[in-house]
Amino acid sequence: FTCQEDISRLGVSTLPGYCGHSNTLPYLTSGQLGCFMSHFAVWQHMVDNNIESALILEDDFDLQERFSERLGEYLLEASGEDWNIMYLGRTPTEGDWRQVSEHIVEPGYSLWTVAYILRLDAARAFVEAHVEKELAPLDHYFSVAMGKGLDLHWNEHAQTWAQYIPQVLRGLAVVPPLVMPYAGAMFSSDTAMLRNNTKYVKDLPEADPAA
Repeated sequence: FTCQEDISRLGVSTLPGYCGHSNTLPYLTSGQLGCFMSHFAVWQHMVDNNIESALILEDDFDLQERFSERLGEYLLEASGEDWNIMYLGRTPTEGDWRQVSEHIVEPGYSLWTVAYILRLDAARAFVEAHVEKELAPLDHYFSVAMGKGLDLHWNEHAQTWAQYIPQVLRGLAVVPPLVMPYAGAMFSSDTAMLRNNTKYVKDLPEADPAA
């Protein structure tokens, strides 16, 4: 996203009155917006093509040792659970809410969306709710959509955001993570902090300056 025209063309907007909480940037960045919409495009593809589940990886993913073998084992551990999102890599801001099995937990408020499995009912719920019209940084969005963080321990705006974010996610997470961002990824990320080519959405020009 380089200008307001790009955003208007897609009908994209933040949560009403959005401002970042004390543990994130004060305003949504073009990188955070691009991240959310790239994931949204995958959810839309799932719905359009009736894809029952998808492993969604960001571009800085690093598969950990014996990834495929361990993923298969952990999915079996979770087979008795009713879940529609499973984090394969995350960083928690609080303790896990429940130990499901040796390698599966019900997570609390979590950061990162480097790798997760999403089921079709969750993708459809997001698409049908037009979540792109009331969005926030994706990892925080997911946590609130799981009903987590409403004690305001990490995000003092969580209860307000929950008025607009559909509580449709039933989350699990693997421990230890099966996917991590590659070493040094945070230093080049345009979602974690402002970069030379990253701007706050509110500061983007009305039209593409290169046009």
